[in-house]
Amino acid sequence: MKDMLTIIKKELYRVFKDPKLVLTMFILPGLMIFGLYALMGNAMDSLMSGSEEKELTIYYVNEKPAHEITIGGVKVTFEGLIQEEKYGLSEVNWEKINSDEIDDYKKKIYDGNVPFVVEFDPKFDEKVANEEKPNITLYYNPSKTDSENLYNKFSSLLNDYNSYLLTEKNIDVNMFSTNVSPQFEEKKLAGKMMAMFLPFLIVSFLFSGAVSIAPESIAGEKERNTMVTLLVTPVNRTHIALGKIISLSIVATLSALSSFIGVMASMPLLLKSATDAGLNLDIYGFGEYAAVLLILLSVVIVLVGALSICSAFAKNVKEASMLMTPLMIISMGVSMLSMFTEVAPTTWYLYLIPIYNSVLMLQQVFSFTFNYSLLAITLCSDIVYAIIFTFILTRMFNSEKIMFSK
Repeated sequence: MKDMLTIIKKELYRVFKDPKLVLTMFILPGLMIFGLYALMGNAMDSLMSGSEEKELTIYYVNEKPAHEITIGGVKVTFEGLIQEEKYGLSEVNWEKINSDEIDDYKKKIYDGNVPFVVEFDPKFDEKVANEEKPNITLYYNPSKTDSENLYNKFSSLLNDYNSYLLTEKNIDVNMFSTNVSPQFEEKKLAGKMMAMFLPFLIVSFLFSGAVSIAPESIAGEKERNTMVTLLVTPVNRTHIALGKIISLSIVATLSALSSFIGVMASMPLLLKSATDAGLNLDIYGFGEYAAVLLILLSVVIVLVGALSICSAFAKNVKEASMLMTPLMIISMGVSMLSMFTEVAPTTWYLYLIPIYNSVLMLQQVFSFTFNYSLLAITLCSDIVYAIIFTFILTRMFNSEKIMFSK
């Protein structure tokens, strides 16, 4: 029993005497999870409530249904259903337009300037009274979140209104027909789908490629004592550090490109439901692929620089992997933000934040909204970070305390 307690005390002392272990094992995980979950929660809340915060307007042609339905002594009207909270339309403005303006408003829906238009049958109430079938036409843009949300909410209201009419008339067929006329640019809808998850996949592949070799490159040599031999050779230590970073960058980039090619090749299968619906995913040209390649190269040198510092600071491969875990969590969390935002922000200083700037730029490229100024800011800032990380690494290589630590 005494021997067992001695071993327990020894192992616990080994862990708690090392500030790096205490920080990475007990303090950072909780702080990072809290920070990432809070960030993702705010992003999701912003996405879900974004439409509600905007002042949305439904434009309609002809008069709204005025037929009063009486079921079990309770009166139901179309206007009354609009005010019910469950449909989420009570705060939406309604504006009547003329029938000869429909073509103009269809163009506005296509451009994203108008979210939703409803064309009611001019004789809706008369046809319902005669048990004829009036028609309602819905115009919306599925590539715009506000427009799609209004379409879904209004469709839900129409389904319930139809059910009330069927109950009143005691018949089993639909009381009215609904035509849906989507107004959108096909490539923007496909781009919206791509921009949601491709940045996350690309950053994940980049990180996995870099993290698989970075610990072994420096910390592994320290653990095997080959680093000592390398450092005592008449080779400039700055050149050794640069050689490490460049070689790691090449390998990580090739690994990421291989994974990226695999993703693009499997995209038709991944989005089979979209292709079955007739959506063309062959939408990107040379410009988009060139921009993605530049972003890949810029973010990989930042990741490799940061991971190389972790590897040089560690005493062995195990410790290097442990030190890289927080960076991995942050990178994955930041890259997931693209899933919760429809449009990447254009605030310039956000493109100075490493990794996050590349995620935003990838999102812009895939959604056909990127501009060259923000791309230049992203590339230049990543180059500056890479230079800083390289400088730090070279200083570490020139530190006997760090490079010969055991």
